[in-house]
Amino acid sequence: MERTEIDKTEWDKIITPRKKLFDLSFNEIWCYRGLVFMLVKRDFITYYKQTILGPLWYLVQPICSTLMYLIVFGNFAKIGTDSIPQILFYFSGTMLWTFFSGNFVSVSNVFFENKGLFGKIYFPRLVVPISITVGKILKMGIQFLLFFCLYLYYLLKGMINLPSINIILFPVVIIWIAMISVGSGMIISSITTKYRDIALVFDFFISLLMYATPVVYPVSQVPGKLRTVLCLNPLSAPIELFRLAFFDMASIPIWSVVYSILMTILLLTVGLIVFNQNEQIFVDVI
Repeated sequence: MERTEIDKTEWDKIITPRKKLFDLSFNEIWCYRGLVFMLVKRDFITYYKQTILGPLWYLVQPICSTLMYLIVFGNFAKIGTDSIPQILFYFSGTMLWTFFSGNFVSVSNVFFENKGLFGKIYFPRLVVPISITVGKILKMGIQFLLFFCLYLYYLLKGMINLPSINIILFPVVIIWIAMISVGSGMIISSITTKYRDIALVFDFFISLLMYATPVVYPVSQVPGKLRTVLCLNPLSAPIELFRLAFFDMASIPIWSVVYSILMTILLLTVGLIVFNQNEQIFVDVI
């Protein structure tokens, strides 16, 4: 009896297997917020370590993509941008898409990329997708600074109007896109843990999905029934609402917004469930 009392005082945390389908301890995740910061710092620094331009590399891809879209879709294809300056239109679309695709791919590979860390010590595994998302938001923040500078330039030139109250939608859009990418990424992570070759299929799928998302064209430029199909893409609503926030231009119907919200909740809920279940067996699988 005396020995039992000593054992109880020796441990300040007891790890037990999860029995519930949806068993998440947000208090536990909050206790590991220092680890989130450390992982964000690690990934952020590693990306541009031993480079000349440093964090400026985060701007290279969207700038090059914007210039390419400006030439191909703006000059050759002559696709309209709803009176939004082409550079602002293409750069903002590229910025949002890069954030989504980068976060989706990183979260979908979370078990494989961190198997060494997961196999050695215990911590809430959800900490890693959270740290990935926070890091991607910081990287997008660097790109947003450039977008904001371009936005101010066109605003001072009188080529766009002052933003309205819709500007408050901006943080909502970022969180919205983050939730879609995290939820869908966690679902894919449970599949690619067992079947690594499927990851190649999803990499190809993501590259095609961009053209089924209003990144380089507005919804208003899509004809007839194809517009309805486009609005079924959960990413269409937040991207169009971003344009509403800064340019007061949006062509997304209200039903698409409601649909996207419901799909986001569904993806995130299913993603958390499968992630919670998969983290218990992935070490034996990989």
